[in-house]
Amino acid sequence: MKKKQGMGISIGSSTLLLIFVVISLVSFSVLSLSSAITDKKFTEKIKQKNLTYYNACNMAEEQLKELDTALATAYIHSASEEEYYEQTGKEATIAVPTSAYQELQVKVECLYPMLEGDPYYKIISYSLVNVDTPPLDEELMLFQP
Repeated sequence: MKKKQGMGISIGSSTLLLIFVVISLVSFSVLSLSSAITDKKFTEKIKQKNLTYYNACNMAEEQLKELDTALATAYIHSASEEEYYEQTGKEATIAVPTSAYQELQVKVECLYPMLEGDPYYKIISYSLVNVDTPPLDEELMLFQP
């Protein structure tokens, strides 16, 4: 009797499939590792920027405290509202550098307190301002024969 030969999968194809799966898993693990490393570097940069910003905020608050003390002294030594504004001016700006290209600017309007306990100033703006533009890297890495 003749035996029928079926169309079966040979033994080598399962080995090739296993090799393909292992290579796929290794390549995906390398990609996710590189992505995690990149995310960590980006997170460190953001962390440093936040620390710098909040340190600048603390310095600005200290300068606002000094301004408040100076305005209180000017209020005590002035006889009228006009004399008070001659000593203090109508507005003041506090600038605290956060980097070589940015600074935290706090613009303040000086107020003349009418009643005891009224504030001496009002914050108009509290913002991060670009003071300079970083140099652009215009070099192109081109293949030159």
